[in-house]
Amino acid sequence: MCGEAYLQSARIAEQCPRIAPATTKVDPKDVTGGACPGFYINREPFLDVIRMHRASVNNINKTAVPNALFEGSRQCWDEALALGEKHGYRNSQVTVLAPPAPSAS
Repeated sequence: MCGEAYLQSARIAEQCPRIAPATTKVDPKDVTGGACPGFYINREPFLDVIRMHRASVNNINKTAVPNALFEGSRQCWDEALALGEKHGYRNSQVTVLAPPAPSAS
């Protein structure tokens, strides 16, 4: 779900007009797409997080999931990284899971 969300975010950044950088530390010529304004100053740390998610696919126990699901996950993260490297991401956070409600004791 997270990989698909980042892939979609990169697709949106590809289609959106450029947004001014969030800081003057970013040269406007380095703004290559419609990513969120903070992406360009944090480009490498942001992409490192995506790379870590992508690498974690290799830790999935292949015997515990159908092969199509495993390969789909790998392909999704590959695409999310490649498109994000090219266009950035429109969203800095794409999924949020609320904490579980406290149990009644």
